[in-house]
Amino acid sequence: MSVSVRIVEVLIALILVLFAFGIIMILINNVFPTGSGLIGILNKDHKKGEDGKRNMVVSVGDYEAGLLDIKGLTAVLDRTKQTVKRKPAGGIAWESVDAGAPLFDQDAVQTFRGSGANIVFDKSNRLSIGENSLIIVQHLEKDMFRNERRSQIIVVDGELSGTISGSNKQGLRVEVATSNAVAAVSGEGEVAEFTIKVNPDKSSTLTVYSGTAEFTSMGQRVVVTENQSITAKEGVPMQKAEELPPEVKLDSPSHKSLFYYRDLPTKIDFKWKNVKQADNYRIQISKHKDFNILIVDDVVRSNNFSLGNLYMGDYFWRVNASHSWAHGPYSKIGQISVVQDKVPPLLKVNFPNKIINNSDFILTGVSEPGVNIFVTGEPISIAVDGTFSKALTLQQGVNILVVEAVDMAGNVTYHSQMVYGKF
Repeated sequence: MSVSVRIVEVLIALILVLFAFGIIMILINNVFPTGSGLIGILNKDHKKGEDGKRNMVVSVGDYEAGLLDIKGLTAVLDRTKQTVKRKPAGGIAWESVDAGAPLFDQDAVQTFRGSGANIVFDKSNRLSIGENSLIIVQHLEKDMFRNERRSQIIVVDGELSGTISGSNKQGLRVEVATSNAVAAVSGEGEVAEFTIKVNPDKSSTLTVYSGTAEFTSMGQRVVVTENQSITAKEGVPMQKAEELPPEVKLDSPSHKSLFYYRDLPTKIDFKWKNVKQADNYRIQISKHKDFNILIVDDVVRSNNFSLGNLYMGDYFWRVNASHSWAHGPYSKIGQISVVQDKVPPLLKVNFPNKIINNSDFILTGVSEPGVNIFVTGEPISIAVDGTFSKALTLQQGVNILVVEAVDMAGNVTYHSQMVYGKF
């Protein structure tokens, strides 16, 4: 057997061994029980110290107020929704985390469909992780010369948005890196609101709603200002930042509308004005006015959206328009309230005597304002104070009078009386 054949056989054997090792590592990463990483297992002292910190539940209020002194702490998770997982630096296992979980250098955070979380630096600076996202938090360092803190975050996939303010005594500069670009955002005396997203084609889009940010790709640096967006794609020079689509105007439901239901929530139709440049729209619904935790975060092509699973409570909604990868500013916030009501409405009716000698009679009564009143199946109007009246012409003999009150939730109260016309 020649030497060259022998070398080929050795190379094939090495490739097979590496392939088998890779398969084993993938299996371990998916099924290995939650816990510390291999580095922590091998280093017991390190494991004890880091595990103690990571297993803490941090008071977000204390952290925002600067009352905590935890070595190596970079940020804290706040307002987690559904399943959110964290993988410690050097670890191989993901663990589910809730609000108050501390984040250290190189910790990874992952969200899934319908889940999300906030990253809090202090009371003025926070980031929001969108659904189906994977980020890595890097160290928080202090620049004494510029009197600011610097945080570095890697967005592997998904979306990261945030508000950075220079109002804190010590400013914050956030550098967000994707596979092909780096965005640098700092308040510097103003509030910077931004979103950076890894698109399905692996390009990266930075959108600035207020303030300014720097976007660097392939050695090219662009300053993005308020209501502008820019996209970077591997191997393609960046174009200049583009203006965002205009703000969407909400149509219905009107602000602070009330919706009632008895057993199951009613369907609510959300509508807004068309934007000519829009390819599609993004609607968000939340129980929080700051939209940190979302109930709905959907993209639709038309200027309407229907939802039938909002249970009792107050809700806020907003919409923006998008063109290509650029997302315009959100609309003004709309508010609705959903009320569950199982109590039948008040109803008092002044029926005539059971025997009447006159064919003409005015039926009167009182109910709750806003209910629907029916007299013998016919709807009648009701005054703002809840009173109502109806002129009736009775027949000779037996007359059956039925009065119904139906409220917005579908609860029904009715009264009836048989009247004998003797005339």
